[in-house]
Amino acid sequence: KEFMQQILNKLKKPDVLLGTTISARKIIDILDLQKDGNKGLTDRVQKLKDNLPVTTLVQYWLEPEGRISIRPSGTEPKLKIYISLCFPEKSSKESLANDRLTLKREVDDMLQEFLQKLKLL
Repeated sequence: KEFMQQILNKLKKPDVLLGTTISARKIIDILDLQKDGNKGLTDRVQKLKDNLPVTTLVQYWLEPEGRISIRPSGTEPKLKIYISLCFPEKSSKESLANDRLTLKREVDDMLQEFLQKLKLL
């Protein structure tokens, strides 16, 4: 449990990844919902921080639209990473399958790059 908290403490430091690019998406803010967490840089993240309950979650906000969320498992000694991305253009019925595949590849690449930047791999 202490090791998990050390990793989360590293993740929430703005100087670690803020402003860097992961898979062509720039990290523009960090939402830290822990009690002592930072307030965030953008209005959107500041409002979320003020209105969401305290929990052990660190979330990187990406541009264009996307998020990487990290939280410890409630039952096992591991971290869970969730990646949410929006496709830059609106998909057509014809392009939907290809666009999903493109996003899946981006998620896979992003996860590997994210872990390497944090030296967790």
